[in-house]
Amino acid sequence: QSIIHSLKASEAATDTVEEPVVTSVNDEIKTNIMKTNITEQSPPQPQAAQSSTTTTKEAWKPPSSPQNTPNKIFKIQQPQDLLSFVVADERLSIVKVYASWCKTCKVFDIRYRKLASQLGGGDVVQPGPVRFAEMQYDTPANEEMCKLLNATKLPYILIYRGSQGKVADFQCTPAKFQVLVDTVNDLLSDDGNGNDSVVVDSGNSTLAALRNVTTSSLDSQQQQLSKDGDHNTNNEIKALKEQLVLMENEKIEMFELMKAQIEADKEEIAKMINVVKIQKSMIEERDEQIQKLSGEIETRDGELAAMTKNFNNQVKENNKMEQELALGKSQVADMTNRTAEAEKTISALELKAAIREKEAKEKERQTKALWASWERQKIKYEEERNSVRKMAALSVKSIKTKVRVFISRKD
Repeated sequence: QSIIHSLKASEAATDTVEEPVVTSVNDEIKTNIMKTNITEQSPPQPQAAQSSTTTTKEAWKPPSSPQNTPNKIFKIQQPQDLLSFVVADERLSIVKVYASWCKTCKVFDIRYRKLASQLGGGDVVQPGPVRFAEMQYDTPANEEMCKLLNATKLPYILIYRGSQGKVADFQCTPAKFQVLVDTVNDLLSDDGNGNDSVVVDSGNSTLAALRNVTTSSLDSQQQQLSKDGDHNTNNEIKALKEQLVLMENEKIEMFELMKAQIEADKEEIAKMINVVKIQKSMIEERDEQIQKLSGEIETRDGELAAMTKNFNNQVKENNKMEQELALGKSQVADMTNRTAEAEKTISALELKAAIREKEAKEKERQTKALWASWERQKIKYEEERNSVRKMAALSVKSIKTKVRVFISRKD
């Protein structure tokens, strides 16, 4: 009984799946877009024959997201993208609402992408029967729209079908992913455009088969006991059957969660392996670069050793040249001193020469004065001598005259 109570409590705690609600595109999305103050562009009007011409029509891409995400899932970045995505095609359109902080959404995303890879429509040649998209809740452009669509319990699923508008919406946890699969199968089977129903295996075939076998065995036992008329035992079997169904549902949910978590872990491990491979290749490249750098360093070390040797030789030559320069400087200083002494001697000699030249000039002046005096005296002497000669000649002449007179007198 404690197990039954716990199962009932866990069953009551789980969120119930909402009934599919059919609304029109204009009443739901278009009105909500107007409430979020988004300028509405006139979307293309769907035609009845559009589903039959999808093989030649290019895959739709949201206006704000020119590239679709992997596994044929389109990224809705604003409410206008949601409106354009829904009315662009008459095929079944599934929109997943998620948040970046939601761990359950990350686990659910793995199953969602696998379903999109099976049914997703993005191929122009062979379009799938279902179109998939995703809308992030915790973005300023989408948060108000998600609240208006009551998509607040994440992850949340919105299912549209062209001009019919929304045909289903409900919260879908990883444990209730089969609800999404069953809903898609039901909607595809009810498709009035001639599309064949596509049955998707959600991964619970083993547990479902086990449950069917167990249920059939219990039914056979119940029928056998009913034939025997044991009413009390039949009631106990019914209670055990209900208890077993509840336990199986709980195990299925746990199995789904564990399976989704394992798949998430596998993807994380694959990503980590890729990262490790990339890091390993980077390390190998770094090792090669280190080896190349080591060779270059060895070459540089050899060049540095040769440069060091040349530098030491140059230092020795510089020291020798400095010694020679110091000797030359000492010699220059000695020569400078000698030159200074010679200049002093020359200055003294020039001074003496100047004095002697002055004395010579004075002597020359005196000599010239004396020579002039001598010349004047010579001229005077010559004049006096000439006068004496003249007087002597006159005296001789007078004497001759007197002698002649005297002689003549004697005669």
